[in-house]
Amino acid sequence: MPTIHNTATMTRPGLTALLPLLCLTAALADPDATPLVDRFGQSNRVEYPGKIHSEEELRADGVKESGEPEHPGNTSLDQYGGLAGSQQSLNLRKTGYFHVEQAAGRWVFVTPEGNAFFQLGVCTLTPLDDYTLVKGREQVFEFVPRPGDEFASAWRPGSPGALSYYLVNWIRKFGKPFDQEEWSAQVVKRLRSWGFNSGGAWTTPTAAMRKLSFPYTLMLPTDHLPGLPPVKGIDRLFDPFDPASAKVLEAAFAKRLPERASDPLIIGYFLGNEQLFENLPKVIPSLDGKSASKRRLVELLRAKYGEDIARFNTAWQTKTPLPSFDAMIDTPLEVSTREAAGDMKEFYALFADTYYALVSGLFKKYDQNHLLLGSRWQPGTANNEILVSTAAKYVDVISVNYYTYAIETSFLQRIHDWSSERPMLLSEWHYTCTDQGLAGGKEVSSQRERGLAYRNYVETVGALPFVIGSQWFSYVDQAITGRWFEGFRGEGGNIGLVDVTDRPYLPFVNEAKITNDEIYDIIFAKRAPFQFDDPRFTGRGGSGRKVMAVAKATEGLQIDGASGGWPGIPPETLTSKNVSLGPVEETFSATCRFCWDETYLYLLVDVNDRTPRQNGRAAGSLWMGDGVELFIGYEDPEEAGELRFSDRQILLGAGVQPSIHFAKLTMQPAGTRIAVTDNVTTKGYTIEAAIPWKALDIVPSKGAEILFDIAVDDSEDGLARRRQLMWNGSSRNSSDRGGWGRAKLN
Repeated sequence: MPTIHNTATMTRPGLTALLPLLCLTAALADPDATPLVDRFGQSNRVEYPGKIHSEEELRADGVKESGEPEHPGNTSLDQYGGLAGSQQSLNLRKTGYFHVEQAAGRWVFVTPEGNAFFQLGVCTLTPLDDYTLVKGREQVFEFVPRPGDEFASAWRPGSPGALSYYLVNWIRKFGKPFDQEEWSAQVVKRLRSWGFNSGGAWTTPTAAMRKLSFPYTLMLPTDHLPGLPPVKGIDRLFDPFDPASAKVLEAAFAKRLPERASDPLIIGYFLGNEQLFENLPKVIPSLDGKSASKRRLVELLRAKYGEDIARFNTAWQTKTPLPSFDAMIDTPLEVSTREAAGDMKEFYALFADTYYALVSGLFKKYDQNHLLLGSRWQPGTANNEILVSTAAKYVDVISVNYYTYAIETSFLQRIHDWSSERPMLLSEWHYTCTDQGLAGGKEVSSQRERGLAYRNYVETVGALPFVIGSQWFSYVDQAITGRWFEGFRGEGGNIGLVDVTDRPYLPFVNEAKITNDEIYDIIFAKRAPFQFDDPRFTGRGGSGRKVMAVAKATEGLQIDGASGGWPGIPPETLTSKNVSLGPVEETFSATCRFCWDETYLYLLVDVNDRTPRQNGRAAGSLWMGDGVELFIGYEDPEEAGELRFSDRQILLGAGVQPSIHFAKLTMQPAGTRIAVTDNVTTKGYTIEAAIPWKALDIVPSKGAEILFDIAVDDSEDGLARRRQLMWNGSSRNSSDRGGWGRAKLN
């Protein structure tokens, strides 16, 4: 018999996390088990070509590298990596510093010598994500250095218990303590031999970089700055309305910026990293009067409603009517009406303008030579016209951390248009492979496929006239047991150009070099961009607009996980060609049907799945396990961008205890029914549900057409999503309605 449940409540979904593919909990529980990590920081569970098995192999690598001749310089490039001679041919300005200009019908960075430059950057040119927390789980590791021994320089200063096995191997390789300057010179030599031309975010400038004229980007000192008032509940975002913010920022800028103001190698500064501005409308109303932003919100509302608190109570439908605006300061508010959402949209614009004006003004006070490179937004953050158009008034470049398979040129173009056509830098992205036991995330099946994916990404965006560069994240793989600052559950992905033993992924970097060496031919349209012939990279998602036919339901339709009583309509099929996230699995597929009556929208989805009904998540995290996601809306159907107030993302979990959750809604609508049954003839499951039109804020009628999409999520352990099939849009559907298809009620 099926298990039937009604609606549940919880939190909204976010982006898929990168989790190590190791069962650390089990290893910690069994002290006699073989350690998961060998003495070189590699997986003890996987064998693969090129795996290190002895210190002698490492030393041999060191001898070989030390004897390699210097890579010959590329005579077609200037000393900074710009296109030699383009100052004259493109009539560019030579200012002594990096800047941006338009030339030959496109935007370009311009080097201090005045030549066109497309950034081919690599993030984290410093030991960082390779550190892992050893203390408290020593039995997981085959080898842990003793304090003060020859590997002392592999421990992270100021972070007790955090060790880098990458640095342990560097010490073994060269027979000396780790030396950042020597390492940096080696890294620059390697990167230039592979065609990369600069350091990305979290690069530590070195004397070696200065000697080799190797450019880099830096971060402004705004992240976790002591004394900088935070917005409680939003990491890395300070409160611009607090007078202390200006004082703390100015002191930090005055101390750090002037000493680098004349450095020609600095491409520019980022204002921050992945600050979730989109959470402001939810977080600020919930705060109390200790928050300067909450006080400023109350001031705005007081002015808008003209001291008429009754009018405010009606507009916001407060559960307990407020007696005055003064009482509002310490009272948590809930944004649950269209009027409240409109008010918060107005406050959002005010916050963004105040924030960017403050940072930009102080930056230009202490450094007038370098660029402001934006805030490295996630796509969901960038998908907001108010934020983009406001920031564009104060920054030189718009930056987006854009992780994707297929490049959605319409999405990037939309951000460019909103920004008054500012140039764009794609400031963080990568592809991974799990062949060495590391975790995935934008995963492909081999190291060569990582290279092909790199080529597809860089060449596709390079051909866009407003994209001026990208930054691969990162130089070194993350530690297999997770990066140190996230404790025992940190990201541990195959993100590097080199592995934990300092061996390059040659099948990857050899492909990347092809693109890097020809980048100026690509950006100036002397040859067509490379295209990776893989369904995930073809640009299918959202490129067309499908229409789902929704038949009228038969009377008395039962929600029992069976197809009895359903109208005889052909189903829509989702196959490996619909993969929007994760590796292709040919056997994972689904068919789906929809019908309607005046009360409900009905769905019936049959899923073929080798590991069916794996979902140990709840409510707002249901997307991480097996199940279905629906995307439904009716307002402004031709408008892309962030979700409207009335748009719905509905999560249907197919676990042992089936459940439904309406994402982003504090008050969960009642009346939804769901049933999940096991398929008896094939491996998989069937999920059937009835969703009240009232919960969708829609009055149905024959011939009506609504925004619509459906995704099927697959997990192999019930805790982390492995892959996703999408009917029409992309993996960004939860933050961008631009790829949603249509459903027509017949």
